[in-house]
Amino acid sequence: MPRSKNRVLDIEKNGEYVRVQFVRDDGQIAIGEYKRFGWARPPKEIAAEFNAVLSRPPIARYSASKARRSGT
Repeated sequence: MPRSKNRVLDIEKNGEYVRVQFVRDDGQIAIGEYKRFGWARPPKEIAAEFNAVLSRPPIARYSASKARRSGT
C-alpha cells in the first residue's frame, strides 16, 4: 500500500486549531486551516457537562411575522 501524503502540519491550543496538508483526487496539494466548533465525541473530562447542556430545552423560539410569511 502506498504511503499517504496527507499530513497534519500544526496543532494549536490543544486541538482548537489545526493546519493540514492533503492531496486532492486530481493530484493538487492543498493546505487547510480548521477551527473546532464542536465534537463528534467530547473528551471524557467534560462529557457529562456537555450532554447536560445539550439536553436543556431552548431558551427562546423566534419566527417570522405573519406579514412576512404571507408575502405582503
